[in-house]
Amino acid sequence: DWSGNAATCISIVTVVPFGQSDRPVSPKNIPSLVGDDEVDKKTPIVQTPTSSEPTRSNEEVEQAELTIALYPNPTAGALVLVFELQEAQSYHIAVYDQSGKTVLTEDGLAPAGTNELPLDLSLLHSGLYVVELRTETGRVVKRVVKQE
Repeated sequence: DWSGNAATCISIVTVVPFGQSDRPVSPKNIPSLVGDDEVDKKTPIVQTPTSSEPTRSNEEVEQAELTIALYPNPTAGALVLVFELQEAQSYHIAVYDQSGKTVLTEDGLAPAGTNELPLDLSLLHSGLYVVELRTETGRVVKRVVKQE
């Protein structure tokens, strides 16, 4: 980009068809939709949940326990972030612009219960921003629109 930043990304995509497949065996360090013991069968393994409850990763569970509200949204600059904690703990707030650049950060210690933190976005240009809240027990992100 114009700042001299550069990045690359390598992705390995495995398409598993419905039916017979001649796909090559994947290396052990690359995740696959079929287990290593299933590769020789050359048929895809379709896993269905054993309960009606959808399965979630640990990060999704953590995010479900921590929620935030941002108001007003859209905002002209003054923004209030509201979140609730079960116990007192440290927090980190970061605001990112559309390119992923950090434009505002704040760290602190929040008590148990409902917390309301004012954020000042008045010096930022109009646009879409992402607000991230990290605590010792979770992480959540939310979008906010800044208007002049």
